[in-house]
Amino acid sequence: MKISKIMAVAAATAVAASSVALTAFAAPETVTEKKDVVIANSEFAGKETITITVESETEEANYSNGCVGYNNAAGEWTAVEWTLEEATSFEVALDVDADIQAGADLQVQCWWFDKNYTVSWVVTEPETTAPETEAPAVTSETENQPGDCAGKPNQTDAPATDAPATDAPATDAPAVEYGPEAALDLANKGVSGVDSDGKARLDIINTFVTDEASNILTADALTSAKVNKLTFTFTVSDYTGTAFKAFPIFSFNNWSQAYWGPGDKSNTVDVTPVDVTGNGTYTVELVLPEGVTVEDCQCLALKTDYVVDDTEGAVNPVLSLDSLVANKAADADAPATDAPATDAPATDAPTTDTPATEVPGDSNGANAPTGVGLVVVPAVVAGAVLVATGVVLKKRK
Repeated sequence: MKISKIMAVAAATAVAASSVALTAFAAPETVTEKKDVVIANSEFAGKETITITVESETEEANYSNGCVGYNNAAGEWTAVEWTLEEATSFEVALDVDADIQAGADLQVQCWWFDKNYTVSWVVTEPETTAPETEAPAVTSETENQPGDCAGKPNQTDAPATDAPATDAPATDAPAVEYGPEAALDLANKGVSGVDSDGKARLDIINTFVTDEASNILTADALTSAKVNKLTFTFTVSDYTGTAFKAFPIFSFNNWSQAYWGPGDKSNTVDVTPVDVTGNGTYTVELVLPEGVTVEDCQCLALKTDYVVDDTEGAVNPVLSLDSLVANKAADADAPATDAPATDAPATDAPTTDTPATEVPGDSNGANAPTGVGLVVVPAVVAGAVLVATGVVLKKRK
């Protein structure tokens, strides 16, 4: 739904005020923590329009933001973003039949929470009134008869045609072409910081901020590669002995392709996280549905389920991205090589990882700035306080 549609619906509602009844369906729900408010389909099914209002109680400089999210009539995820900062109220009006998929719920999602707000909604429902006058019936050769589809001539009355059948071959839509396997050009390896949920994250692309630390790859480089598959190779250092999972999170193609972590109800694809059990190099992949490539990117990052310890002098694992490869061929698809086999005896020397030096106060580079919305844990600053500032990676259904 385009933003202009919001105003059109509101205007149409005002003009038709004499013929519709406004019904408030719920008392405002006050949101005092980061959470989503679900508006069940039963609240607005069969109605004309629904207008959702998100309103803050104060005009404080701090803000909360998120989106009104829903599947449109074509089944595609659509998000209308709202922000409460100096503005104290945000309103979205939707045409129930034209804008929302039949049977779908609405979600008022919260991406960033820093002050209380309320969520409320009203619906419009046309009154059933008998028309005072009836327009005279118009007859024509294409007038609908019982059992006909609207606007089609009555097939029983249509003259038979003897036009010969054509044997034109059916044409298939051209297949989507993926780009070749290619290593994408990273500005640097990046460094992990703290997400708004307190877990470690490494930004790769974050279109909501402009700092280089959160954008070590350009969105143009990603979209021009005709990507259907991404392979992430990253290194973990300063491992603390606590195993954790790492996985990509992303939103592509205007939020229609996304993954936010294992079990998240907003995921549109499956990703197999990698288990991190020590210092070393790891690989994880994301694969989009067949025929889908990255056309635009809202955000891309490596995320973990590791809860960062923000106490003074704490040591936390650090992630850095070694490479990001587009459309990497599976091992089974790699061409066979004819290099002669060698009979050199195998060596049984065990592989060893260099243990991390967990000296309190030694950040080992973990404190490089990572940009707005991604807070780095200072390991050497006494009394360090985590403050998540700015716009973080935004989550949609």
